[in-house]
Amino acid sequence: MEKKVLVLANDINRYLGETDGRITEIYRYVTANKILRVIRRIFLALGTGKRLILGSWITRVREFDTIILFDTGNAKYLIRILKALSPETRIILWYWNSVERSIPVESIDRSLCEIWSYNRSDCEKYDLKFNTQFYIPRSDQENSLRTGQLPEREGYPEAGESLEMERSLEIEQEVYFAGADKNRTELLAQIREVLEAFHISYRFILTGCEGSVETKIKYSDPVTPEENIRNIKKSKVVADVVNQDQWSGFTLRPFEAVYYRKKLLTNDPMIRELRFYRPENVFILGVDQTEQLPSFVRTAFVPVDERSVQYYFFNSWLERFFA
Repeated sequence: MEKKVLVLANDINRYLGETDGRITEIYRYVTANKILRVIRRIFLALGTGKRLILGSWITRVREFDTIILFDTGNAKYLIRILKALSPETRIILWYWNSVERSIPVESIDRSLCEIWSYNRSDCEKYDLKFNTQFYIPRSDQENSLRTGQLPEREGYPEAGESLEMERSLEIEQEVYFAGADKNRTELLAQIREVLEAFHISYRFILTGCEGSVETKIKYSDPVTPEENIRNIKKSKVVADVVNQDQWSGFTLRPFEAVYYRKKLLTNDPMIRELRFYRPENVFILGVDQTEQLPSFVRTAFVPVDERSVQYYFFNSWLERFFA
């Protein structure tokens, strides 16, 4: 891209992968300590201690034509700081979460920035600009983002062949899910009943989060991103369980699934909007016939057009802000 762009996000190592250095940590130090985060917010609200709190990018703000800021809780303070330091720079606030689970839109001064979101419903409800979800293959994956290619098939069987023959991938479970509770326990419990009824093996890694209570699904320790990728590779199907308020956006699981040529089991009917959607690879709970689930799980992934996957890679996502 000709324009010089900076993307500011939180906890990059946990959530994002190889980005050629264009995504930068907002804060000098990543912390989960609530007291330190409150102190940080106070300093930002007062407009002091910027060089102590923020990353080294703060000294280079004027170098960038556009700055894209993820929906951090300190967004309203950071936007003011950015605009004061570089009035001519285009500022974009990017909601990577639904508004309901993030910062209130009304707290943002729209005269200072544009507001974009991955969630179509939020865009309609709050008058935001839309851009799709994006996916960044992690630096430890088979291919880097720079190649724009999906991993090699590694002997993956042709469509219609039984996955029972696929020994090279060392499958440990047929269906795999990993994620925080976020009111998903009941949905996961219902899926578990279906899987057990059809004798489909599964592994659920459900972790607790703020305000959640362990009930029908036993909580597990969280896995690292690297462990999560290894678990995906050892599964036939990735499960994606989302609450209805997220149906107008997408989690990263559909992208992880197609990148590794795994099938997807989801309760999100909006999945059909994705460019790489194929009914042979995606089973939609509540839409597709439940009795077809065993056959779906035990037949192979059908190859998709790689361009339909690359459309959701970071580079393509970035370009759409300038379309």
